[in-house]
Amino acid sequence: MPNWSNNSVAVKGKKENVLNFINEGLKNSNMEPQKDIEKAFDLLLANAKTKTSEFGWGENRKGEREDNPAEIVYSNGLTMGTFRPVPDTFLKWDTTNDHDNKLSKIKEQQKKTYGAVGWYDYQSQIHYGCKWNATLDGMELVVEDDVATVKFTCDTAWYYPEEWLRWIKQTFKVAVLIAAHEESNAYNFYGEIDYKEADYGDFSKEEGEPQEDDFDNEDDYWDALSEWQSECEEEMFSDFWNYVSDFDVADLDFDE
Repeated sequence: MPNWSNNSVAVKGKKENVLNFINEGLKNSNMEPQKDIEKAFDLLLANAKTKTSEFGWGENRKGEREDNPAEIVYSNGLTMGTFRPVPDTFLKWDTTNDHDNKLSKIKEQQKKTYGAVGWYDYQSQIHYGCKWNATLDGMELVVEDDVATVKFTCDTAWYYPEEWLRWIKQTFKVAVLIAAHEESNAYNFYGEIDYKEADYGDFSKEEGEPQEDDFDNEDDYWDALSEWQSECEEEMFSDFWNYVSDFDVADLDFDE
């Protein structure tokens, strides 16, 4: 099992730019773009889809030969792939696990066109920045005058979705703000995608951590440690949402 990154994200910018971001999700869900941001957002929540594939199992498994690609289908639900679909070639052929090199021509095409071979390398290094696609939970829209903010959370495997978030920033000219907690304490921070505003480091090095010697019962110690770590995480994410509210989109240089 991977280590998981627990992420809270805010996409904040001029209302028309955030609308373009929402409309991208509608387009990839086979729906028409909208001019009203609140209508567009409601339609996306109700109808979001993600392009995926069905490889099958055993003797019926597809995607292992050039003449037998997997079937591309659409699944209901709001994911990172709703906004940035994985190219069809990585959905049709499992070049990641092509150890017998039956898909050599497909591999060459993938490397030449996308700079990576197989869904694993492409998703983790280029497309998302993490191993798998992820569901976007608790999405909400806040509009204040000419500024709009889309908020959501997602859990991603091994790392936060850095490349996907940077793509959002560069494509739609919006601020992308993230708070990320990796479950082994490899990182705990929040800030703009290209700048850590506050790095909490390792929670276990913070003051107030329960010490095992202070407990007669080992289970009591682990319960106290877990509760303390949850409090640290909750405090960080609370600080993050205050940071999002105060963030001025004019502070970000979109011409980088």
